[in-house]
Amino acid sequence: MSNFEYSVHIVSAYITELGITLGQLAVNDKTNEIPTVQQLIKELDLEGAIVVADALNCQKKLRKQS
Repeated sequence: MSNFEYSVHIVSAYITELGITLGQLAVNDKTNEIPTVQQLIKELDLEGAIVVADALNCQKKLRKQS
């Protein structure tokens, strides 16, 4: 990793039971993953779905969005 100036962070929407990824977005290097997770959920049609995320993404705004 010493050959790279920065690392790439990716957020993914994954269906565990099927072993498939619905979508992925790269996290902007000037921010954290919260806005990227919000954008990914917006772009996917997740109505009626249960979304599981880590504690960092337990935001009121995110909960109301989905």
